[in-house]
Amino acid sequence: MAVIITLEYSAEGPPPSVVDRVLREAGLSGSGAHYILDVPKEEVGEALDRVHAALRGTGVRFRVSPEDAGIGHEAARSDAADDAVDPRKGSDGAERREASMEEIAILLRTTGGRTFEEILDSFDMDETFLEEVLDEMIDRGLISAHQGDYDVTYQCSGPMLRAVCR
Repeated sequence: MAVIITLEYSAEGPPPSVVDRVLREAGLSGSGAHYILDVPKEEVGEALDRVHAALRGTGVRFRVSPEDAGIGHEAARSDAADDAVDPRKGSDGAERREASMEEIAILLRTTGGRTFEEILDSFDMDETFLEEVLDEMIDRGLISAHQGDYDVTYQCSGPMLRAVCR
């Protein structure tokens, strides 16, 4: 399961290239401000502890936001009251769809592309809902789908690429 980690660098800390090396040694992939931690769901908490330890004293802050990874908050939700609200499962379908598009966009920008199954494994979404969201993102020109030998890979395109390059 992939957890997206967003970094906030400090001018007082080490350069990003040093932080990049430290994070890669801790098992993350990515670069810049977005990294992916790909571990089994039951190991997310322990893996985030390793990231925390690796970044201690660098002045670099990291964030795993609920919209980036409903994944990383499963344990917290399991201890919460049954009536706790997951913002992605709210009653406002348009808001949920937009939040899901943002999650997928971050994943695709960070990784360069993912298959349907990889996206599905990364987020707590229904298969049918994910298909609808991906179709809408394609219709808007935000992502493109590329047929490989065995599966389709989704990648950023058009306006999303321009936004990433700013």
